[in-house]
Amino acid sequence: MFMKFKNYIILLSIALLTIILTGCTTNKYIDEAKTILEANDIDGEVRMVFDRNYEGYKVYDLVVTSEKYSEISDSQKIRILEKLDAIWVKGGKLLVMPEVVSQGYTYDLNYEGKLERDGEIYPPLPTAKPFVMPSGDFEMSWDIYDSEYNSFGGILTIRRQGSKYTQKLVMSDGSSETVDLTVISDGDEIRLTDRPGNPFGDYMYISSTGYLYFCDNQGVIYTVPPLSW
Repeated sequence: MFMKFKNYIILLSIALLTIILTGCTTNKYIDEAKTILEANDIDGEVRMVFDRNYEGYKVYDLVVTSEKYSEISDSQKIRILEKLDAIWVKGGKLLVMPEVVSQGYTYDLNYEGKLERDGEIYPPLPTAKPFVMPSGDFEMSWDIYDSEYNSFGGILTIRRQGSKYTQKLVMSDGSSETVDLTVISDGDEIRLTDRPGNPFGDYMYISSTGYLYFCDNQGVIYTVPPLSW
């Protein structure tokens, strides 16, 4: 009975010591973070929030709350988060993930070191211009390389002037060739061929999304996205 009580006391002492050491370590993280904020003239509160246990480590969120943070430049935001992420305090076996809460948003760095706000890249990446099939004359280009079906590749440009279509293929060595195209159909999808009447039924078509499809009488061979239009 005495041994069981003694073991209980030892375990309790270890637990209390762990709590004390962890508390000291978390306070050191908080102090380091406050120093970083003061050096960058940023007001704010700092706290350590326990998240979970992970493979023998305690995972904490180092949470900074600052209204001013949202008003500084994005490069400054990144620098401050990088400095917070670089804080390391010996002992305690902690994994610490910094984040800044500002004006209703949460900022942190993703695994690539890029700034995120509420889990999305910030500032948002520009949205690609939607493709609209031209109604008049146009010129469109594609990189037609394909490792399986067209290893020579090249930049193919199709031009429409009035009812006439031509294609220009420029190879990587700078050589080029321009040929007239025969129109198979001209509508929402423009179907063209540079070899009318060939026994394999080779043709290509520009889809309503701007992709160029290479086909034969068996169906689609491969497709490539537009480079420009």
